[in-house]
Amino acid sequence: MFTANFKFTFSFIVKRAAVLLIWALLFSFSSVQADLKGVKNENDPDPTEQKLKPVPQSSAKGAPVINKMPTKSEKEWLAEVGESIEVGKKVMITLYSSDGTERNEKYLAFYAERNLLTERGTIVILHDRESHPDWKSVVRPLRTELPDTGWNTLSLQLPILEKDVNSFEELDKFYKQSYERINGAILFLNEQKAKNVMVVAYGTSTMTALSYISNQARMSSLRLPVAAISALVLISPYSVKEEKYIEQELTPLSLIRIPVLDLYGGDDLDIVKKYAKKRAGLAKRSGNAKYLQQKIENADHFYMAQSDTVVKRVHSFFMGVIEPVFEIQRPLGQYLTEIK
Repeated sequence: MFTANFKFTFSFIVKRAAVLLIWALLFSFSSVQADLKGVKNENDPDPTEQKLKPVPQSSAKGAPVINKMPTKSEKEWLAEVGESIEVGKKVMITLYSSDGTERNEKYLAFYAERNLLTERGTIVILHDRESHPDWKSVVRPLRTELPDTGWNTLSLQLPILEKDVNSFEELDKFYKQSYERINGAILFLNEQKAKNVMVVAYGTSTMTALSYISNQARMSSLRLPVAAISALVLISPYSVKEEKYIEQELTPLSLIRIPVLDLYGGDDLDIVKKYAKKRAGLAKRSGNAKYLQQKIENADHFYMAQSDTVVKRVHSFFMGVIEPVFEIQRPLGQYLTEIK
């Protein structure tokens, strides 16, 4: 009896000891792992620094030209840009006044040709203030991805606002400087035998585009086959001086009869959202049945997580206003390789 009890007790103690030993080993292992997590490898990137650095772009879509804001002097800005562009090519375009007179001055633009045999047309891209024609938000995705769907793109460097605007007359004078660049772009596209010329304007450049297109009838002295812009996309429209002059700047929207897509984000700037109904109302009262307003949910003013959506909306809208054409769904380079 004593022997049986002793065996039972000894067996029980051994089992308990084994369980305790296993628990001790597990606890020790988890502690070591926790300690290792707290040790920073010198080669590991700092998470804080990762958030501050711009997201690298795919080499197929081109490395950024420069991601900081332009300097106040456009001459200095051009020197900073250099030749570091992988998608499209850098071109210098001559300025032309509204009467067709050539100016002895050139400005920077990026021209990218389509990557499909089918040519849809050419899209002129106007950037927001304090940015440039390859700006990482909105502009670069449009400029580099639309050629994959058959569009040529011409992204223009607009004038840099070097001083504060204190009157609407000063603002109008600034916009007229942009007109000379758009005129030059149209002449450049004429040399390329462009067709279906569209415009995408982002941010403050939307007001420039509205004013320019509404005044096209008075610029007939250019007499260009492509002078008439076929359609317009406004992305997050607002004014250089925000609310101060925006009522006057939106007036040309009531004079435009071409198809217009008014695109803005659900989390956009307050000034953009505030005047959304005003923009739609102006277009509706003017009788423009080709005006369309769309909101992209969960998108802020920079559309960083929604750039694909912006590109798709722009492509889809423009496709709806041109005549459908036979399409070959293969890149031009691949087709040429096959027929050799």
